[in-house]
This record gives sequence, structure tokens and C-alpha cells, in this order.
Amino acid sequence: MRVTVQLDRRPVYSGAFPICRMRRKDIPDESPQKILAFTFRTRAGIFGSEFGPMGSQELEGNIWRAGGDPDAILLGVSFATPDRILLNSVHVGRPNQVSRSVLAKGLTISTWPVQGAQDSSTATEYSSRPARLRTR
Repeated sequence: MRVTVQLDRRPVYSGAFPICRMRRKDIPDESPQKILAFTFRTRAGIFGSEFGPMGSQELEGNIWRAGGDPDAILLGVSFATPDRILLNSVHVGRPNQVSRSVLAKGLTISTWPVQGAQDSSTATEYSSRPARLRTR
């Protein structure tokens, strides 16, 4: 699956990761969950007027597997400064079609299927234990 986060139609993150259908009971407990992390600079006010006085900030974005359904993968998406979480949301990605979510003013996440996602810098195995994978 390919994922792209765009701000005002310009990509701030793009990557790919393999997905496969598994029963939850078949995911080994020791498999760490990966978090895709990236940074970019923007006005904090795009997340709401209460953040407007913060001005322009360097933000960290995180994407992780938050759950799944038989026909979808739920991706958790968050954006934060070092001191404050500005947004926690969920994006529903479909393995057989393009999915797009508006996260904030001008900020979107899109996912779509790709055959054999091989981008090793963003390859992700999914399970229920947290770990971090930083990509930039």
C-alpha cells in the first residue's frame, strides 16, 4: 500500500508498505508495530483556531496501524509539536481502491494499492506492540 500526506497539494511524506490479510490470533506477540514518522513545518492554526497563536511550527507526523476490518486497514495519524498534540485521527485505507481523508485545512492523507510494495525504508509488519520506525 502506498501512503502520501500532502499539505496544500505538496507531498510532505510518501512511502509504501506491504500489507497482508491475517487473523489477529495469527500475528505473533513478539512482532513489533512500526510507526512511520516524518517532520515538516506549517502553521499550527490549520488544526484549529485555538492553535493559531502558536504560529509556524516544526511538526512530527506519525502513521501506524490502528486496527483493521476484513476489507480495510485503519491507520492512526497524529501531528504534534514537541510540547503538544495537535491532532489524532484515523484514516480508513482500502487495499483495492484509493482512499483520501482531509485531516486539517489543506492537509490530506491518501492511500492506494500497489503491487509488491518493496520500499524497504518504509516496510512495515503489523501487530499490537509499539516500536518506532523513523523515515524522512
